[in-house]
Amino acid sequence: MIVAGPTLKEKNEICHQFVSLLDLAPTFYQLAGIQYPSAYKGNPVFPLKGKSLFPVFSGVKNRVHNDEDVFAMETAGYGMVRKGNWKIVNTERPFEEATFRLYNLSEDPGEQNDLRAIFPEKYNELVAVWRDYAVAVKVRIPPPAAGEGL
Repeated sequence: MIVAGPTLKEKNEICHQFVSLLDLAPTFYQLAGIQYPSAYKGNPVFPLKGKSLFPVFSGVKNRVHNDEDVFAMETAGYGMVRKGNWKIVNTERPFEEATFRLYNLSEDPGEQNDLRAIFPEKYNELVAVWRDYAVAVKVRIPPPAAGEGL
């Protein structure tokens, strides 16, 4: 991505910090100088989940997210939670909470070594975050396809 503008730091550098697609909308609102609405036609609007990238672009900060920021998502029966450098992910079908795998992305960015047996407290912490997320956004895991999980 190329970003340019009068208030941005003039450097050609690559940022290796975690960012999310969710960070784009807050960034665009900040760059445009407008506030995200709290209501539309009298109905409350859900707040944006990301953070503006502008503080990094302008040199005020060197990272967008701290180690306490949590990202969770699910799609097509798969799920993941990331908090700091820790991540649980489930890419097995059919989905079962017990098949989440735990990775430390600072040491294993390729997600090759499942650490759930070595760090059960971290694993359980992130599974609890998954449960809260699943309830909050009403996750509906699709049923297994015929013959799946046998």
